[in-house]
Amino acid sequence: MVEFKIKGIKKATAKGGTYYYDRITGKRITAEFGTAEFMIEVEALRAGINTDEAKKSPITKNGTLGALIHAWRASPEFTGLAVRTRKDYNRIVDFLKPLTPLPISQFDQAYILKIRDKANAAHKWRFANYVVAVLSSAFSWGTLRNYAASNPALKVPKIKRPKDLAQQNRAWTDDELETALKTLPDHLKVAVALSAFTGIREGDMVNLPLSADRGDEIAWRQSKTGDLVTLPIHKKLRPFLNMAKYLPKRKGTTMVIGLRGRPFTQDGFRAVFFKAMKELESEKKVGIGLTYHGLRHTVGTKLAELGASDVEIQDTLGHRTATQAQRYRRDASKKASAGAAIHLLSKNKKRRD
Repeated sequence: MVEFKIKGIKKATAKGGTYYYDRITGKRITAEFGTAEFMIEVEALRAGINTDEAKKSPITKNGTLGALIHAWRASPEFTGLAVRTRKDYNRIVDFLKPLTPLPISQFDQAYILKIRDKANAAHKWRFANYVVAVLSSAFSWGTLRNYAASNPALKVPKIKRPKDLAQQNRAWTDDELETALKTLPDHLKVAVALSAFTGIREGDMVNLPLSADRGDEIAWRQSKTGDLVTLPIHKKLRPFLNMAKYLPKRKGTTMVIGLRGRPFTQDGFRAVFFKAMKELESEKKVGIGLTYHGLRHTVGTKLAELGASDVEIQDTLGHRTATQAQRYRRDASKKASAGAAIHLLSKNKKRRD
């Protein structure tokens, strides 16, 4: 279990063992450190009541992190999030569970930074940054409703991505895409083609109905933003949309189905997809580290290389802001600059020869 520093609690060692006591009351705590039961016992000692009394409402007690999170998760702002987003947020809430009985006043910027660093030690940098982001969302919501006086997570810096890590969700090469569309099972070909030629997100692809195919256009509503995306059907996508209608054992009306003919869950699709890609990778038919989300990056990068504007990229991929489009443009610019530089080197070499 990850240990967090709690104000007023002192760690001590006696006869080779470790225990904790409350410096405010001077009494030893018997519950396991960092658990909700531990904080309940502390509350009971300080309030001069028995532990059973304190257990009646420990997590949602007014003025605690638990009360804030409980109210936030019941709000329209939280329940209106995409299913996948709520699931990811709840993973963070589970990680923070030992801290829910703590008073809001304990959460200043320095304490959020310590939580971030504990999360990094336990689950690496990306999870740690997500912990800060979720806390910031909860506190931001709470400051408008008098659950908190301020947002202590707002200016806590993110941990930088380690430089030695491979690029995540990299764009697919043309050869990799062609290989996948030729060798994968038909139901996965349809899935890959959908994102490769529209940029649709994995979660939206899994739930995409056959009725999204409108003949000349394909349309869906993004679960992440709620926005409607309508695109002309790419000529290379059309054969795969036709293939989708006649996949064997079809029992569902979603565009992509499993081998038994039923719709995928997102986790189920992910497991099948990664297994298939690992096989291609082991056979050296594709490079290392291809992801489904990388297909979305492929579309963005291709559009940037072809000279599409930020607004055009933004509208095609359904981004709310142009920030991501600008990243695709920077990647495309770097690729073009590198290509031009190699071309100059090549010309210079020919002159010497």
